[in-house]
Amino acid sequence: MPFAATPAITLEDALKQAVSQRSDLQAAEAQLRAAERSRSAARAERLPALSLSADYGAIGMNPSDAHGTFSVVGSLKFPIWQGGRIEGDIEQASAALAQRQAELEDLRGQVEADVRKVYLDLEAARSQVQVATENLQVTKENLKLTRQRYDAGVTDNVEVVQSQESVAGAELDYINSVFAHNVAKLSLARAVGQAGDNFAQFLQTRQLAYWTFLAFLVHRKCEDEHMNPKNTELDKKDDSEQPLENLPLDWADEDVEIEDRKPDLGEIEEDTSEI
Repeated sequence: MPFAATPAITLEDALKQAVSQRSDLQAAEAQLRAAERSRSAARAERLPALSLSADYGAIGMNPSDAHGTFSVVGSLKFPIWQGGRIEGDIEQASAALAQRQAELEDLRGQVEADVRKVYLDLEAARSQVQVATENLQVTKENLKLTRQRYDAGVTDNVEVVQSQESVAGAELDYINSVFAHNVAKLSLARAVGQAGDNFAQFLQTRQLAYWTFLAFLVHRKCEDEHMNPKNTELDKKDDSEQPLENLPLDWADEDVEIEDRKPDLGEIEEDTSEI
């Protein structure tokens, strides 16, 4: 899995993108606007209501004797006494508005904390990749010098094997650091919103993004299996109790060939002659 540098984005830019792109923030803001409209509607119940209705038709024994008829009705209502209903509606709408405002502020703080956390994790992962890269170079140089000493007869192969083990450990640390760096970039893309559109940009290449996303899913699946070992044991038990017809075809073919193999007559004659 190749290493791709961190995208050129600052913490302030990431926070701005999160505020403008996070769908949960947009939903909370829409709920806040709806609560404000509800409170305005509750306050408008104090205003007088004007209504006007009109009707036009025809009346008569038959269509030839029909005469036109119409009516116009207008009404103006003043809410003089409502038994405190309007005040109750206003209080209820104001309480709902205050709740939505508190939820929005809490969500904004949570989003800011998430972005800051993943940004710091990304910086730490980048530093870890640099350390792992330098450590890998040092171990390779040490292995090169150890081989030269071994070729010169100064040391034995034990130090060579130990140097090879150090290089293998350094390569494993480098792979883990690159994976952690890519996961941190995915987390940042998710924190700023619209991860489906941003993860390829944060991982620089679509192929790298695809394989990192698959590795991330496998990592999550392994964690789930580690948290639920009973399900894994049941799966292993079911695999071990498969009937013969469910076994691989290659195994069945090899078994049949072993059972159906007939001894060679030349081998029997040689064994008889030796006796």
